[in-house]
Amino acid sequence: MVERSPDETAVLTLARQHRLTVYDAAYLELAQRQALPLATLDHALAEAAVAVGLNLIS
Repeated sequence: MVERSPDETAVLTLARQHRLTVYDAAYLELAQRQALPLATLDHALAEAAVAVGLNLIS
């Protein structure tokens, strides 16, 4: 699946709030919007995912 319409405002907000790259924030926004768990080895992204209520795949 190719995501063609990310919520740009939400991505930038997540990036600023959690001090993430826009690239990482885009993954976070998509997982949040689709209510999907997130798999990552990146510590900052994992912390942000937990902070917004997402489950992590370990």
